[in-house]
Amino acid sequence: MKRFLQFILFVFLLSSAVSALYLWKTRRDGDTWGFGTPTSSAGGKRVPEKFTPAKEPAIDVKDVDILAAMSRQQIKLAAAVIPSVVSIATQRNVRQRPADPWAELFSRLDPRQNRPQSSLGSGAIVSKEGHIVTNNHVIEGMDQIRVHLHDGRELPARVIGTAPNNDLAILKVDAGDLKPLPFGDSDQVEVGEMVFAVGNPFGLDETLTQGIISAKGRRTSENGAEFLQTDAAINPGNSGGPLVSVRGELVGINTMIYSQTGGSVGIGFAIPSAVVRRILESVLKNGRVIRGYLGVSADNRPAGNDQPGVRVAEVTPNSPAEAAGIKPGDVIVKFNDRAVKDIMALRNRIAETEIDKNVPIELVRDGKPMTVSASIKEVPAEGLAQANPGQPGSPFQPRPRPQQPGPPSGGSGSGKSAPLDQGNPLAGIEVTELTGRVAQQMNLPGNIRGVVVRGVARESNAAAYLREGDVIEEVNQQPVSSPDEFREAATMAARGGGDVMLQVIRGRARSFVIVPSER
Repeated sequence: MKRFLQFILFVFLLSSAVSALYLWKTRRDGDTWGFGTPTSSAGGKRVPEKFTPAKEPAIDVKDVDILAAMSRQQIKLAAAVIPSVVSIATQRNVRQRPADPWAELFSRLDPRQNRPQSSLGSGAIVSKEGHIVTNNHVIEGMDQIRVHLHDGRELPARVIGTAPNNDLAILKVDAGDLKPLPFGDSDQVEVGEMVFAVGNPFGLDETLTQGIISAKGRRTSENGAEFLQTDAAINPGNSGGPLVSVRGELVGINTMIYSQTGGSVGIGFAIPSAVVRRILESVLKNGRVIRGYLGVSADNRPAGNDQPGVRVAEVTPNSPAEAAGIKPGDVIVKFNDRAVKDIMALRNRIAETEIDKNVPIELVRDGKPMTVSASIKEVPAEGLAQANPGQPGSPFQPRPRPQQPGPPSGGSGSGKSAPLDQGNPLAGIEVTELTGRVAQQMNLPGNIRGVVVRGVARESNAAAYLREGDVIEEVNQQPVSSPDEFREAATMAARGGGDVMLQVIRGRARSFVIVPSER
């Protein structure tokens, strides 16, 4: 025991000596704590380094008074808008399914087999009563929805209604002292107008980015939905956040981006506020989304080189169109004082019109212009345009699916894609079926349809743009929901030549990818 105490004392004295030597050396070199590069005088004392900062701004603010005023106005705008933007955190429990069926049978009784999955999104407060607008894909299939407010409050939210076709959802929180964001008129927004995107990208709350309206009426898929295009930076997590004007008004709800990297490249899309407001009011008033109905079907072809508009192919009996006097062969050129350039535009104008509203319809009959008035009604149950888009009750004729010349190698329902020809821009992409179980494991909404990328050959054209786990929903605006359909659409895209556009979901964020035809 005595020797042990002697050893401890020796170690203590040795460490004290080393510490004292270190402190003496650092003080001698002029650095009290041993940090930085010492600067000493002859007497060993530290001499402060000379530092002379600029005393005047680089430019007189009077010379940039316009920029300074814009900066001040943007600061005011941010302070006014950000309190109306929320972060949305969602979670659902996913059961781990063992490979052994007997183990799965007994695991159903074990709550430890449930694994939580979470995601983030954004939303905009649109009423003092606590109504919040966001994207449907942010909350689809989730068990828990919590909203984080600007003032730090965290509240549970309940779903009031959804419009999956428009990717919109209406939530509500029970809270007071809320600041709603006023609606602007997206129909009056002009290309080139300054806008701001606000949201929760990558979990970074209350992020504001600036840009302009790059285009209006932009369509990105076969269903004909129209979007505002903006170059304001939109990233994963921005989904459901507002796009606001310089007046601090909501003109759109950010919903998707085009990207080859998964991040913003200056091409983002927002649902116009006119659509958002119509769906919100319909859900709050009727408990569901009600769409307008005219009762015509139209040819899926141009009306003629010398005549813009849509040619009426058939008029449904006892419909608003028949009551208005519209006849087959008429060419509709304007609906409710808005130009109709094609079938999709007509369908959208009808769907967004208030029920029982009388609207003027300008048309050409036998070469003579005329105007009729139609009272728009709700789509009848026996002729739902959404369920039967090619029936006479609808103004929309779907684009025909390409005919497959023969079953590809692997056969229908094989669950895995057959290889594409080497000359195909999408050659080297291996896809498999997106089953319900796979969608659940990937934390995807239940309404997503597409194919899952299993692998991408490193030497392929798509190697720089796709990765394993991506979900491809469309090929050149052609929906694909199986490996066979993917191969069919990819073959048709190759026949058309040029680059191929893919609609892709990566981590619950939807974007567009352009795969070049040549490397």
